[in-house]
Amino acid sequence: MAITTIDAVIQEVDALEPNALDRGEKVKWLSRFDGQLYERYMKGREGAPTSWRPYGEDAPGDTPLLVEHPWDGIYIHYLRAQIALYHGENDLYSDEMALVGQDEKLFADAYAAGHPRAGGNRFRF
Repeated sequence: MAITTIDAVIQEVDALEPNALDRGEKVKWLSRFDGQLYERYMKGREGAPTSWRPYGEDAPGDTPLLVEHPWDGIYIHYLRAQIALYHGENDLYSDEMALVGQDEKLFADAYAAGHPRAGGNRFRF
């Protein structure tokens, strides 16, 4: 499975959406988004990372992101949305966030199917 890295995502977004925002800002956005994905979908699941730490603005470019192929396009849409929001392009922001939502649902369903909750799904009274 291909590993998606911080710099691979940033380079692809910069090619699609030329912008003057610095790398550190984009890394902060990716870090925030990965933290949300970890807390929502990965934490407490079998085979998932046991912990997650935010990426610093100076994180190495080869730092792997949490979501891998084929769902890694979610990062492209998320960064494009954040750039659009920064520039006040509300229609583009809405369009990109709609795509983020679609990709997130596909990722969440696939991840849950392949990674049951740790300790099983015990019913408790």
